[in-house]
Amino acid sequence: MDPEIDEALRRSAEFNAQHICVEADGNIVTLSGQVGSCHEQQEAERAAWAAPGVTHVENRIGVAP
Repeated sequence: MDPEIDEALRRSAEFNAQHICVEADGNIVTLSGQVGSCHEQQEAERAAWAAPGVTHVENRIGVAP
């Protein structure tokens, strides 16, 4: 996991980032894993965008029923 993106996710109190996997390839970030709601999914993406230098976020996070 990219340290800056990991830090941005952990700072967000809106969701539990423990079940999110982050892969960074240059300025492109791919998020995967499971969260409990659409809100958490959106917050994870927002946090990834907040990391310095990110130009694209691929959000593959699933929402558990």
